[in-house]
Amino acid sequence: MNHSEGAEPDRNKLLRLFCMGAALLFTVLLAVIAFPPFDVAEAAYVLAVPLLLWASSRPRWRTYLLGAWGAGVVSWFILLIWLRHMEPPMGWVALVILSGIMSGFNLVWYAAARWLFPRAVALSTRPRVIALLGLAGGWVVMEWVRSWMFFGFPWATLAASQWQRPPVLTVAAWTGAYGVSFILIFFNLALAAYAWRLGHPVRETEDDEEDAAGDEAEETTPREELAQAGGGASAQKDPASVAAESPPRPTDNEDDEDELDEDGRPYRSLGRSLLHSRPQRPITNALSLSGAFSLARSPGGGFARFLRLSPELMLALAMLLGSLWLFFKTLPHAGEMAPLFKAGVVQPWTDPNKKWDSQYFRENLMTLSSLTERVVVSDPDLIIWPEAATPGPLLDPRDPRMQAWVEQVVNSAGCPLLSGNLAISDGRWYNGVFLIYPATGTYVDWYAKQKRVPYGEFVPFRKFLPFLGKFVPTEDIAQGPGPVVLPVDLPDGTVTAGPLVCYEDIFPKLARQMVAGGADFLLVVTNDAWYGQEAGAIQHAAHSVLRAVETRRPVVRCGNNGWSGWIDEQGRVRDVLHGLNGSIYFQGTGVLDVGRDLRWEGRLTPYVRYGDWFVGLSALLFAWAAIRTRRAE
Repeated sequence: MNHSEGAEPDRNKLLRLFCMGAALLFTVLLAVIAFPPFDVAEAAYVLAVPLLLWASSRPRWRTYLLGAWGAGVVSWFILLIWLRHMEPPMGWVALVILSGIMSGFNLVWYAAARWLFPRAVALSTRPRVIALLGLAGGWVVMEWVRSWMFFGFPWATLAASQWQRPPVLTVAAWTGAYGVSFILIFFNLALAAYAWRLGHPVRETEDDEEDAAGDEAEETTPREELAQAGGGASAQKDPASVAAESPPRPTDNEDDEDELDEDGRPYRSLGRSLLHSRPQRPITNALSLSGAFSLARSPGGGFARFLRLSPELMLALAMLLGSLWLFFKTLPHAGEMAPLFKAGVVQPWTDPNKKWDSQYFRENLMTLSSLTERVVVSDPDLIIWPEAATPGPLLDPRDPRMQAWVEQVVNSAGCPLLSGNLAISDGRWYNGVFLIYPATGTYVDWYAKQKRVPYGEFVPFRKFLPFLGKFVPTEDIAQGPGPVVLPVDLPDGTVTAGPLVCYEDIFPKLARQMVAGGADFLLVVTNDAWYGQEAGAIQHAAHSVLRAVETRRPVVRCGNNGWSGWIDEQGRVRDVLHGLNGSIYFQGTGVLDVGRDLRWEGRLTPYVRYGDWFVGLSALLFAWAAIRTRRAE
């Protein structure tokens, strides 16, 4: 037995293991750095490429799915590591379970990619582009399902990675953030398809004949050469003699001849067609990207081949350029911006574990009172407190003392207060937002939170599985009936707040409801102090940027310990409160000079009007791509 023959399978196996390991490692790395706190937004354009290229090699289903799910679990575990701070050790349990669930959603899409992508890259131009667009639509459907299944947790959607890249987000006003995710994942698919075609033969097809017309002389097949050399009689001649009579084809190397398919037509690898190098050097050919712009063989040939071999990549680039153009076209001019109000933000940084401890009751109240007195010096139009600001419910039919104390603080301040707080109504607890005026006290209408945190504010299926009550020993927080906007009377007029509590700003539907109900701005009051001083608050704030662009309304945020600031209608972060050490995590106050884009006053974006229409379109696109690709096999 030849030892080299026996060693060949071992080398192939090692190569496959190396490629698999590299794909999983880079998937984890790119998925993590694309989001806060690393904020390498460009990683979102390539984070799916490693697994897509692995899928193109048609690995075993079990190996592929286990690898993709495992990489997703690790990625989500790192992104959500701040959850461990919540009620240890239950925070660790929640972290592990949630990482597995979130990775499961991604796994459904990667399974679809494992079936569709290897088939798509081998197709001609039109069906290939349709298949890739369909896969991008599948990603959108997956993110939409994640927003409601298992009570919903649309955290760190692909669009959220671009929260510091407002030009990329502009399309969200029409499609919602789902349109941004579509562009990003389609770019991944297009880049992966282009990379695959760099290292694999590309067969000229009928769809490509028009594009290949400029290379007609170069692509003459041996059969055509025979006909040209001997006319009709050449069929009776010895092919060897005809070849001898015909002049040799010009090549870069004498032994560098085109490989023929079964019909006598040349297969053309991208490395050969662009770099004119030997097919025995596929790695060199694939890595030499500069060859994509080579014009050595024929006028316009190199770039024409680039267009022909990767129209999907050109389409992805066109989407990005279109978004950039739309952003700069819709930027407001100087006369189109106007001040909205001056907000005094109070950030008390109350330890959530001590919030309801009677020993710290007076201390918590004094902190709120002193910080409010400090911010009043800046003469704000209104004051904002974070979620559940006081150490007791603002509204309690059995004990009105807390309400009286808050109204006294507002009277001393002399301006309205928007406060996150708790309330007891009809024997049930609510987490909401309240408006308190200096003269008239608490406004009659108030907002109750609609999206509660599972196992944080309520226990799912408590009646059927009583033992689950051990996770949340206190009474469940009741679900609010629906959106409520709060009219805030200011010296220059009335502005309407659309309140969102805790993590409600990660749900686009809730923000859309508030703006459709007449909100002039969105108010997010939250308490991220449960999760330490890590990436939790920053990742949370990224979603507020998406809501600002989708609704074309300013978003004002007030956190118990951060992130507090405001975002304009284009998704630009205009101001963020920082402490003396430069951190967003601090106890103190700040003033936000919030402005408005007059062009959107009283107007609704297409996304607010028509909702998740783009999700339906994406689902149809995915179904069409799957059916067409199946028929093409």
